[in-house]
Amino acid sequence: MRFVVFDCDGTLIDSKGATSSVIRDVWRSKGLLLPEEVAMLDGHVNASLEDLISHLYKGEDRSLKRELLAICKVKLGIIEHEAPLFEGASKTLKSLKDRGDLCAIVTAKGRDGLQRVLRHHNLEKFFAVTKTVESGPRKPDPTLLLEAMQDVGAQSRQTIFIGDTIFDMQMASRAGVKSIGVSFGYHSVSALKASGASIIVNTFDVMIAAIDQLFMDRPSSGT
Repeated sequence: MRFVVFDCDGTLIDSKGATSSVIRDVWRSKGLLLPEEVAMLDGHVNASLEDLISHLYKGEDRSLKRELLAICKVKLGIIEHEAPLFEGASKTLKSLKDRGDLCAIVTAKGRDGLQRVLRHHNLEKFFAVTKTVESGPRKPDPTLLLEAMQDVGAQSRQTIFIGDTIFDMQMASRAGVKSIGVSFGYHSVSALKASGASIIVNTFDVMIAAIDQLFMDRPSSGT
């Protein structure tokens, strides 16, 4: 068995632009100072939308804060599934499925949002298991990754996790799983390496080769 587990936002889909756009539009509509994009998202990608709004809105008007959150939720719910796949993501998933590898998603995204993304991009057929924020504690807690492994009967040496944030790399390390960090997501290559990434890839064109390399480094048999 070879079990390949993916993050979603910043790894399979380029969602950063959609989130930034919604927040900028909502802030502008309320006459608020626009937050810097780096400060807006870096370090907070694993946070809930509520926590992100709390980080961005420094005012004391609790009613306005609740309104900002409500509007952002509605707007993101409408457009988040339209965020584009990173080039080569779908081809990579098809190749893994054709080879008989099992795939899964472990994400901080909500269940409804993930289902909309998968339906929109016709990806549902590629994943044997999906774990979302409602399923358990957030990354870097390894619970959801370990549960996904248990669901399919995969051992740590049979599993690879692919993600774009330090939380992804830390979760994989705590689960005893090797990891691939993608350079095109939310966190920097240096941060991914420092957090335990086994390999860094810059495009999906080399993803299959990276996966094969890690499985050769860690045989898939045994416990």
